[in-house]
Amino acid sequence: MKMINKYTVILLTGSAILIGIVISFTSSIRTTDVTLTIGDSTSYRGSHENPIEVSLDNPDVRVRGIQIEICDVDNYVSCAGCGITDRTSRFTCVSNEKKNGCYEVILFSFTDLIEEGKGPIFTFKCDVAEEAPGDEYRNLIHGKVKIADENKESLDVAVEQGKFCFNDCFTSNDCDVGLWCYDNKTCANGACQSIERCPDDGLYCNGLEYCDEDNDKCRYTPEPCTYCYSYGCTCEEREDSYECIMYNADDDGESI
Repeated sequence: MKMINKYTVILLTGSAILIGIVISFTSSIRTTDVTLTIGDSTSYRGSHENPIEVSLDNPDVRVRGIQIEICDVDNYVSCAGCGITDRTSRFTCVSNEKKNGCYEVILFSFTDLIEEGKGPIFTFKCDVAEEAPGDEYRNLIHGKVKIADENKESLDVAVEQGKFCFNDCFTSNDCDVGLWCYDNKTCANGACQSIERCPDDGLYCNGLEYCDEDNDKCRYTPEPCTYCYSYGCTCEEREDSYECIMYNADDDGESI
């Protein structure tokens, strides 16, 4: 019978342990399931409603919902709105700008899924501050991001950042892109300036005033305390908020 050298046994045993560790480590590495790409944009300082597109690359999995915060370094960009695309035509898209300056989007559907593929899933529009530095750009990075598959399980996400380039204007024509919601467009010191047709008055109790660009109209949201007016309540302004107050017979106000 052939003898095996004890050093060979030790070497083989050590190799087996090493291979086991490598296999265990490799199996624990989780690959990226999907990739979100934040698009680029270029516009003049002080400009309004500049579109940005966000795309999804999900080659092997269907997606039910997405939540993402998009932030610009130095906060020169203010964003709003959320438009769906062909890939998300039956989805609901809601958005808001947070106190930290980031723009948050929630894209979801109770009945539909984003099928496997690659392409745009939503768009949004941004205003550029007049104070933005001309001939420079700022990165569009992500904050919190969550994506769920068709079983509502969390997916591993990679996000490719975009960038926003700021240009100086030279004439009023640079600033006139046909937006009805902004009037008296001029260029001063390299920045576009205009007057809002439908500015909000800053009060909470009378609803939010806003401009409907698609229909060239000023509109407003319902008053927040409408639901209790028939019961005798009133709306009282508070700092950064409001409160619906119901007064009893002793005139002691009680919030509702």
